[in-house]
Amino acid sequence: MNREGNLDLTSLRIFIETAKDCNMTRAAAALGISQPAVSAAIKKIENSLGSPVFDRDRRSEEHTSELQSLAYLV
Repeated sequence: MNREGNLDLTSLRIFIETAKDCNMTRAAAALGISQPAVSAAIKKIENSLGSPVFDRDRRSEEHTSELQSLAYLV
């Protein structure tokens, strides 16, 4: 799964919260962290997988098939 080692639990917790409704801003608020911290954690996961877990546009984020696979593992 990860070319550089295992993902840390904090990144996975952020991933799970973000995946609930595909919104990084709401995930940040729910976790009590900044939105850039959420973005960085998601980017770390995407780099580990070698592909995006969310399809982003200016209005929303949507799940990708990689997210579905990772959610199944978590």
